[in-house]
Amino acid sequence: MTLFVLTVFAATYAGMALGRFPGLRIDRTGIALVAAILLLAGEALQTSEIADTIDFPTLFILFGLMILSAQFAAAGFYDWCALRIARAGRSPLALLGVTVVVAGGLSAVLANDVVVFAMTPMLCVGLKGRGLDPRPYLIALAGAANAGSAATLIGNPQNIVIGQVGGLDFWQFAAACGAPSLVALACVFVTVAVAWRDRLTVGPLSIDDVPAPALDCWQLGKAVMATAVLLVMFGTTLPHEIGVLLVAGAMLISRQLGSREMIGMVDWHLLVLFACLFTINFALERTGLPA
Repeated sequence: MTLFVLTVFAATYAGMALGRFPGLRIDRTGIALVAAILLLAGEALQTSEIADTIDFPTLFILFGLMILSAQFAAAGFYDWCALRIARAGRSPLALLGVTVVVAGGLSAVLANDVVVFAMTPMLCVGLKGRGLDPRPYLIALAGAANAGSAATLIGNPQNIVIGQVGGLDFWQFAAACGAPSLVALACVFVTVAVAWRDRLTVGPLSIDDVPAPALDCWQLGKAVMATAVLLVMFGTTLPHEIGVLLVAGAMLISRQLGSREMIGMVDWHLLVLFACLFTINFALERTGLPA
């Protein structure tokens, strides 16, 4: 049985590293799901054990943050930010700096995956409208999202898991990791600026031809207030997952935005991926080899 579990575990993470299996149209979520099914079929796990293997508080936090991010997206905030970045000044180097700061800052309090996916399309449109090569800015966006998200317990799924397992305090974590995160953001800026210096050239300014996205100030105000309330609750004894779910529930109560639309913006693939990985890792842990 140990060999079977090891084989499934190794194949799963090989597929995770590659992103797929050659010749098959199966992504990381599909790979993890099939692996969990194989462990059940091979009796390495029992169906009655599945619920105990999954860290539901972590999934609840991820879900709640995705709903909060969906509120920002529905307000047009991400598109507005992306276009404002593209319109910020005439210097390509300054644009790069703004991209790093905005992406890093947003990713510290919102799910970094959502920040990157939401900002990329409009950022590309704006940069192309200025005659600039979007590639260095997109690399900076991705790097800054990772660096900025490392500053807090809710910036990325990995930190959420670490915080839940370790029972870490939100603000103490931010105090310890904030400075290294700022250094990492500076490294992202310098690295991209040096590596892509030949592409950071001034192009013709025609960004005004790009229509400005509509910004719903009322919905944005709700999102900002919800984020502030969430940060305050993180300083109390209330469990993190309960606070995030309360905020998510409040966001779903709206006269303008349909709950189906909001829930549809949740990255369910990511939640399924994490649930399956919890199960796979539990099966490996039970072999005793990690210890």
